[in-house]
Amino acid sequence: MKKIGIIGSGVIAYMIALEINKFEKDYEIRIIGGHSKNGASQAAGAMLNILSEVDAFNVNSELMKWKLINRDIVLNYWKEIDELLSKNNTDNFPLIYGKGTRIKLSKKSDNKLESNSFKAMKDGGHQFSISIKEEEDNNYFYLDIPDEKSVDPHFLISLCRSYFGEKVNILNEDVIEINKLNKKWEVVTNNNKDFFDKIIIAAGSWSDEIIRSCNELYQPSVKSYNDVGSALLLSSEFPHIKEPKIDRIFRTPNRGGTCGIHSVQRKNTVYIGASSHPTHVKMKKPKASSLEALLSGIEPIVGLNSHMLSVEPVTGYRPVTEDVHPIIGEIGENAWCVYGTKRDGLTWSPYFAKGIANWVAEDEKGFPPGWEILLELSSPKREMKSYGEVDKCINSFVESKIAESYQHNIVLSEEKIKFYRDLAIRTHKKIEKRVGYPIGINPDLISILDFFN
Repeated sequence: MKKIGIIGSGVIAYMIALEINKFEKDYEIRIIGGHSKNGASQAAGAMLNILSEVDAFNVNSELMKWKLINRDIVLNYWKEIDELLSKNNTDNFPLIYGKGTRIKLSKKSDNKLESNSFKAMKDGGHQFSISIKEEEDNNYFYLDIPDEKSVDPHFLISLCRSYFGEKVNILNEDVIEINKLNKKWEVVTNNNKDFFDKIIIAAGSWSDEIIRSCNELYQPSVKSYNDVGSALLLSSEFPHIKEPKIDRIFRTPNRGGTCGIHSVQRKNTVYIGASSHPTHVKMKKPKASSLEALLSGIEPIVGLNSHMLSVEPVTGYRPVTEDVHPIIGEIGENAWCVYGTKRDGLTWSPYFAKGIANWVAEDEKGFPPGWEILLELSSPKREMKSYGEVDKCINSFVESKIAESYQHNIVLSEEKIKFYRDLAIRTHKKIEKRVGYPIGINPDLISILDFFN
């Protein structure tokens, strides 16, 4: 019997276990991880959004083109997951929910990034033959994408647990040490240690720390940081006030390299998200400015009157790499990793899981289409990839700060605009000195890379 250790407690870890379990082989599978309270899966909007994630920054990137090419593949994998877990779904709530995604662009918006991102989505839909519907009224332009629906991550994990039964062992403890002993991997937690033939590290924002603490594992050349996301869960506590319900995802285009305001129906609440704040600090509470922006977007974007609704803030860490490409691949003998997925972890989890499960089973014929290209783009051994032209990244960073200030009814002074431009120029020079060549940086990461370099 081969023992497989999956380090992580989020959706990607569960999807990997689900796929490995499909093989009729003698495997003992264990999921190990205790970071779920602030993990990305716990605070995720969980939108199966791919075309909806196209924006003015990423529209021409290799990775986004790969996603759009392979979009139908992963959405079909989600249908397989739904069918597999449906026998364990005794609730009156579907795993894959809603009528799709509706993107709203205000006709009064002064945010050029929103307008450019909206256009990029429309163009991407036509270019890749994706079914979209365009509408407008006096106040908004609309773009409907009917097959990009939502999944409640908490509900998904509970269905997986029911499906696993005794077939998958789950240990809810933090991993504090990994060692290579006699061709086995020793995984040490707070109160336990065990040995595995193969390990997969899928621990989100904690993956980088776990890997770099083990000398026997290859240390990825690209660093990973916490992208702290905060959101609101809306519900009713009054008997005379109905629970909020929406029939699809409502969202704005991406703003400033980050996701815009969006709403998603969960099993028992409506989710309003999400802020984005890449940082080295393990924040446990949302920023006041983030809550202000989210609250202000509920009625105009979602169409809900939240006056009498209760609000629960949630915060989680999304792993984001320096070049906004995930880190997926081999990091040692019989050791793999998958992390750094930013907002894409849940959406692409069935695809990642199929590839990694086939590595575990040593079944080269079972890898999903496009797998080799993804591994090349996401290799732990890759050089840091450029996000685009340096001048364009600098200008986009400044534009994003101007747009971000507009959201809080603030007009930046010329002095402040110069401050942000100088910061962006300085950061690009630091990274060029470090890697040895000019490289464009994702505008969302310029501030944190300035801090760390």
